[in-house]
Amino acid sequence: MVGSHMFRLGARLAVIVAVVATALAAAQPPIPYVPPDQLDERRRISQTDLRFCVWIDSPLKEFDVRLATEIAHALLLEPIIHEIALPAATNDGDFWQTMYIGLTNYCEALMGYILVPEQLPAWMAASRPYYSVGTVLAVTDPGIDSLQAVPRGEFVGTLLSTLGDFQLIGYLQTLPEDQRWRRLPFDSPEKLIARLVDGTVSAALMPEALLHALLGERTETDSIHTVPTSPLQIAPTLFSIGMRASESSLRTIIDEAIVALIQDGTIQGVMDEMSLPGQPGSPGR
Repeated sequence: MVGSHMFRLGARLAVIVAVVATALAAAQPPIPYVPPDQLDERRRISQTDLRFCVWIDSPLKEFDVRLATEIAHALLLEPIIHEIALPAATNDGDFWQTMYIGLTNYCEALMGYILVPEQLPAWMAASRPYYSVGTVLAVTDPGIDSLQAVPRGEFVGTLLSTLGDFQLIGYLQTLPEDQRWRRLPFDSPEKLIARLVDGTVSAALMPEALLHALLGERTETDSIHTVPTSPLQIAPTLFSIGMRASESSLRTIIDEAIVALIQDGTIQGVMDEMSLPGQPGSPGR
């Protein structure tokens, strides 16, 4: 009986892995179309400074600015920070277009890129991860102690293009329709938490660091607590630095700077100062 149960569980997990892998491969974006008059291809990398883009509305913006500064100084360069915003009506196409314009016109390196290797477009490269953090399930109902305890048919909110989102998609496709939750994806953690507070979603899957930063800024989130994501086992979310693929030399020196800042404790020190969960770098790398 136990062997039969384990066989069925292993088969289900295999289906989930296959579905997620297919979704990731299909999601890999091509070079986005941008009208030529909106691009400045003449920009060149400076020998004295390094231009970074950061997401203006990211809960981790202060952390990313601090690390960008440390990385530039480790390379004996001065950081120049340019803030970019997601478009008002965000979808996958808008997101990649914003990334492409930012890395063409304004900066060489974009902080806060969530690394999903299978989704990395051919025109883009990513640094080694500088920050790793787990995914949590945020809820307001004290009776919910895991994802498994969320009533079927209720909305579960996710952040688009995160590992938690991909894993939930794969898991739902292995369940009969009458046993599924309803996935409701969002393009920003602020919107997701707002919908959790007002009851639109019963639970929210998101990287723990984003939730941590948001809870420190809001008073209406006092009822929010975190519970395990089981039955999902979600790999850590990896934050890296996005660059144009043509700038391979830049990627090499940024990787070297990240390694140095991990080894000398600088990144851990910034995390401790901001009380951020997680760890510098990534497990096994």
